[in-house]
Amino acid sequence: MNRYQMEKLKDGTKTFYLIRDTETMEIVREPTKYLMFRSRANISPNTLRQETRSLLFYLNYLEGIGKNISEILALPYDRQFQHFSEYLQFLKAGRHSRRMATPKNATCNSYLACVFRYFRFLKDMELVPELPKVLKERAVSYTNHYGRRMYHKYLTFPGYLKKEYSEGRCAKKEAILTLLLACTNLRDRLLLLLMAETGFRIGEILGIRLAGDVDLAGKKVRVRFRDDNMNEARAKNAEERSALISKETQHVLAAYLAEYAEMLLAQEYLFIILTGKNKGKPLGVGTVYAMLRELERKTGLVVTPHMLRHYFANERRKDGWGIELISKALGHRSLLTTEKYLHVEKEELINASMAYFEKNSIAVDIGGLI
Repeated sequence: MNRYQMEKLKDGTKTFYLIRDTETMEIVREPTKYLMFRSRANISPNTLRQETRSLLFYLNYLEGIGKNISEILALPYDRQFQHFSEYLQFLKAGRHSRRMATPKNATCNSYLACVFRYFRFLKDMELVPELPKVLKERAVSYTNHYGRRMYHKYLTFPGYLKKEYSEGRCAKKEAILTLLLACTNLRDRLLLLLMAETGFRIGEILGIRLAGDVDLAGKKVRVRFRDDNMNEARAKNAEERSALISKETQHVLAAYLAEYAEMLLAQEYLFIILTGKNKGKPLGVGTVYAMLRELERKTGLVVTPHMLRHYFANERRKDGWGIELISKALGHRSLLTTEKYLHVEKEELINASMAYFEKNSIAVDIGGLI
């Protein structure tokens, strides 16, 4: 049994995580302070949970090898490098998990990157005297929206596992049509259409509320940052975006609102659970993935929310959208595509959407869906 365990706490709609020592039953102070610090950074509950798990894996690994953080920091460069490299191999072998699942290299690297963020937190809080010696400063350069050369410095570990380069899978239009016809209700059809037509993340879509976020007549939907969603849905990066939908999706949306009007008006959210003991409550991410697995069982087609975001991006790229517009629509935030860097006006995005839907749509037979 692992010595350290994760606990989840709810304060209203706010989610917190802590790490407890199962031998003493005390809360482990420094890791929990770090998690509280991360929770105040407006990251999503799911991201916070992943960070907690990443930290938990490392703490239990240290316990298993009989070391602590101070001892790791005191190691010379070569032995420190060996330590973190062996930890990556430990993760890659699946020994951090009861299921013994073997994660991808990028997943192992992300687990270790979280550990390094924890080390930086300890250093910033003056709880340790230095960062790991194996962290090296790197600089990347890019050209901003005005053609100015910009530089950004960051710390990295040269022993990260080699990235397994692969193109993100993209849903195909034919597959989307097949899945739409295989859906058993209007909610699931509307959900698929919105993911394909807006490029919004699934967490963003599940946070859409009827009042203020849905403009049926204007064929627009909006995602906003909120940290009080009952289903823990969250717009990433504390941002707000709008998207235009096609007239076909507008018709499906209208039919959905009419068919489930009584349940929808009894709460705030656009997407709700339709049956069972939680009927009428906001739809959660887990239920969406269960729905997609059922569609896979029926059709043999694998489609994920992220594949539908890829579909959105590739279709717009084929239609001539510039990379800045696509990045803005997807809500990307990176060294090269931040909100301040892009400077894309909302009107420009809406005009591009209108032009796209005039020429393209998921040629849906509305009569067959409603």
